[in-house]
Amino acid sequence: GDQIVIDLLSDSFDTIVTLIGPNGMTMAENDDGPDGTTNSLLFARITEGGNYIVRVRSFGEGGTGSFNVKVTRLRPI
Repeated sequence: GDQIVIDLLSDSFDTIVTLIGPNGMTMAENDDGPDGTTNSLLFARITEGGNYIVRVRSFGEGGTGSFNVKVTRLRPI
């Protein structure tokens, strides 16, 4: 039941972030975040234990370069 946020930033390419669950299925995906940039911001709820994959890729072909990804577990207030 944990909620997480994945923040993906790059000045080099238009980012897409995907969260893949333990069963190999895509749980959530985000292209552009709410700040009007090409960075990605993804909120998701983790409902089962296991290994998860955070996939980073570019929107369109040829996007390469450095990026920063931050995964944060959100805590209830």
